[in-house]
Amino acid sequence: MNDAPGDSDLFVAEEEAQEGFGGRTILGVLFLGFVVLPGAIYISLVAGRNIGPAAEWVTVMLFAELARRSFRKLRKQEIFLLFYAAGTLMVMVGGLQMMGGPFAHLIWNQFVATSDEAQLFGIVPELAKPENSWIAPLGSPVIKERILLHSAWLRAIMVTVISYVFVHLNRFSLGFLLFKMTNDREKLPFPLAYVGAAGSIAIAESFESKTSRMWRHFSTGVMMGLLFGAVYIVVPSLSGTLLRKPIVLIPIPWIELSDRFSKHFMPGALLGINTDPGLMLVGMVLPFQLVAAQFAASITSHLIVNPQVLYRLGVLKTWREGMTTIPTAFSNNLDFWMSFSIGVGIVVFLIGIGQMVRIRAPAGSEGRDLPKRKGDISMLLALALWGTTSLGFVLLTHHLVPRFPVWLLVVFAFGWTPLYSYIEARMVGITGRGLGFPMIREGSVVLSRYKGANIWFAPLPLFNHGMYAQTLKVAELTKTRISSLLKAELFMIPVVMVCSLVFWAFLWKLQPIPSPVYLYASKIWPQAALYQVLWASATTEGGSRFMLDAIRLMPIMAGTGVGLLLFATLSVFKLPLIVFFGAVSGLGMWGWPHASIPMFAGALLGKYVFEKKFGKESWRKMILVLTAGYTCGMGLTGMFSAAAMMISRAVIQLPY
Repeated sequence: MNDAPGDSDLFVAEEEAQEGFGGRTILGVLFLGFVVLPGAIYISLVAGRNIGPAAEWVTVMLFAELARRSFRKLRKQEIFLLFYAAGTLMVMVGGLQMMGGPFAHLIWNQFVATSDEAQLFGIVPELAKPENSWIAPLGSPVIKERILLHSAWLRAIMVTVISYVFVHLNRFSLGFLLFKMTNDREKLPFPLAYVGAAGSIAIAESFESKTSRMWRHFSTGVMMGLLFGAVYIVVPSLSGTLLRKPIVLIPIPWIELSDRFSKHFMPGALLGINTDPGLMLVGMVLPFQLVAAQFAASITSHLIVNPQVLYRLGVLKTWREGMTTIPTAFSNNLDFWMSFSIGVGIVVFLIGIGQMVRIRAPAGSEGRDLPKRKGDISMLLALALWGTTSLGFVLLTHHLVPRFPVWLLVVFAFGWTPLYSYIEARMVGITGRGLGFPMIREGSVVLSRYKGANIWFAPLPLFNHGMYAQTLKVAELTKTRISSLLKAELFMIPVVMVCSLVFWAFLWKLQPIPSPVYLYASKIWPQAALYQVLWASATTEGGSRFMLDAIRLMPIMAGTGVGLLLFATLSVFKLPLIVFFGAVSGLGMWGWPHASIPMFAGALLGKYVFEKKFGKESWRKMILVLTAGYTCGMGLTGMFSAAAMMISRAVIQLPY
């Protein structure tokens, strides 16, 4: 794929930016909300898959076909906005990335607050107080009856709505200001923006001919996704609606091996194999060096260091024989890998800062005049919008948690967020990759000396909007007016909120979340909830110091030392920085062998089999489209399963 502006004929400097928001975009957003969203929620709960790419491709393909049949062409500005709209379905819930819109947080909050772990560590009485009803109405029977559309949830719903509106407007306004600084003033290249713009537009345009090679590859991928999704998602889903226990033909989400290996000859080892072949396709798409480095680091840390070093030295004190993946990962993280990962994360952050300082913007880019494009919003309007929403977050969080230091909220909103976002925007603009700083939220709350569990559920104004500058760069390359994105945001926000509330309410009423019907959530959610409960307990009066005691200086220093040594070694041998980031992503709590094994298998097949057969350039284009088709097929099975379950449950629950 091309990574420079001059490599593609798609980017015409003289072409004027055009409006992208219109009737087809409106229909696309409605399609995403009312058709794609329920399937996205369902598939994330059942299989843990992010069908964001599937949502994008399903929507683009459908509207491209409708446009073709009406003898019109779907413009690149409309294509970009449809991709942009599909990305709004993703949310972070309890540290887990999943689809579902803003009201996924309410389902998550009630699960954490009513969990056995919350009861065990004594945070339920505080969360159940009337003043904390914005978390979940724990004293109301609606929790036991699983009713979300009820007046008892009104305060929690209002907080979610306000937070969702604020965060989207805050991201847009600050992202626009960062884009003007890094793109217009500093003239940073944003290498991956060209890849994203050229790839999506070129592939979408190639589908105009049903006889094109790209179309055949896409169709093949769709059939692969449909066939596997029928076994992986549809069979468990439909059988779960008719039987007490769903029929699972393929283990979801992985084949469990940790208990078998650790029991016989590898104590403390973490091992399993993810059963979704989509990970093999991801391994074929990603750079081979990155996947290989991730695989090597993952295998080394979990299958060599754990049993042969840490266990023998007595570091893994919490681990017990016979533990499966989830308890093994939890115990090993507390004993060593969480602190170790903090040390490595510090090195990654420092390297990112160093790269940003060392790599300067192109000569002559210090001009003070910022170009005014057609469709740009006013800088003063963007600044006012950012300041207003940031202040809104401070006031909202202070209202919800009045005893938390206000000055710290101000620092979060007006200090750390713009500074960290600017550093991120510069890193993305120079290298195409962002950076991460570990446990900012956890460290800030603990160091504030605040006592209470409710702060862990509050909408703290700790954000990183740097990546949004690259989104606006893609808009510039596709000649889409930036005002079109603001219009799309203002239309998407109410649509996504309404659909998210309705579909989460419906799915939760049908079955508890998590439950055996939602296989992935039943495995992963309890561990993530336990982490949040332990952190919440650490800031309560007389609470557990479990998490605080788990953060130890020696493992942090070890992580810092390993990170620096790894970076120095790669620098000596002049290996690309992508190898370092690959290795870091496979270390400790960040990279399980469950995913790295199939990804590496896919990378080997792609590099040594398919590249030789089809040629490197042809294979790169083919696998991108094939992967897009596969995710589209999987997404369709998720939508079908969600619809079938909703209909069947609704019929079964009727009293006649």
